Amino acid sequence: MQHLSNEKIASQTAGSVRSSGSSNSSSRRAKENRITRLVSTMVHLLFLNVPIPESPRCWMRFAEGLNARPSDELYAFSHRILTSHKWELPLIMITLKYLERYHKCRKLKEKLHAESLIDEAFGSTPMEVDDAKKSYTTEPISQYELITVSFMLANKFLDDNRFSNRWWAKVSDIPNHLLNVLELRFLGEIEFNLFVGDVEYVEWTQAMKIFAKWL
Repeated sequence: MQHLSNEKIASQTAGSVRSSGSSNSSSRRAKENRITRLVSTMVHLLFLNVPIPESPRCWMRFAEGLNARPSDELYAFSHRILTSHKWELPLIMITLKYLERYHKCRKLKEKLHAESLIDEAFGSTPMEVDDAKKSYTTEPISQYELITVSFMLANKFLDDNRFSNRWWAKVSDIPNHLLNVLELRFLGEIEFNLFVGDVEYVEWTQAMKIFAKWL
């Protein structure tokens, strides 16, 4: 009788473990999907060629009036990068910050470039905008390339376990030689500024968490 009782207990315990494992798996997938939505939506919005919010707290209001749904291809690519390794949340937040920083810097350089052309038309070319004109002749980096390079730089800047460009090339299907060029272009756009201060990081992370729940 005791033997049967132990078998029953063992069966119930196994069922409980399976249920717990299934619940943990579902929770992990839900978290992965939420973060994938956040990353792919952020990249999608940044490529709509509209003014980027000055404050992180404005992202929800910014997205409400736009088509905030990324393509299935962009979502799938984001998911591939996010699940290529067990990334910590701070690294993902820094990756998104780099994406925003890249676009803000690029928009500023576009503005300076346009101003330099106007000045040139009127026979005046100030030195500060002339430098922007000379350096600003490249096409923007694609959505898929941006996600990859941003993750790659955040990994190099934050993690002790740094992956090589060759590893990133394999994960993203972007040729290694092109990835090397894109990395330098990205760094040039943000003027090699990879540092994110504590206050900036906290404000950004809080805003992104709220934005992710809204999505």
